[in-house]
Amino acid sequence: MKSAAGYLKHSVYVNKPTSIDDLKNRIRYEIQKILAELIRNIVLEIESRLGYCQEVNEPQFEHLLKISLG
Repeated sequence: MKSAAGYLKHSVYVNKPTSIDDLKNRIRYEIQKILAELIRNIVLEIESRLGYCQEVNEPQFEHLLKISLG
C-alpha cells in the first residue's frame, strides 16, 4: 500500500495542475476524499466491534473493544 503522501501526490498529479489555485483545490479535494474514507472505515470498525460485543453477550465488554477483529 502506498503511503498517504505518495497516494496524495499521485492523485493530485494524475493530470498536471494548470495553476497554483488548481493545485491547491486538487489537494483539498483529495484530502477530503481520504478523510471521508477514513471516517467510513472507523465507523465500520466500531459497528463490527459493537456487534461482536452483542454476540458474546457478557456483562463486561470493555476488554472486547480492545481486541483486533481484522
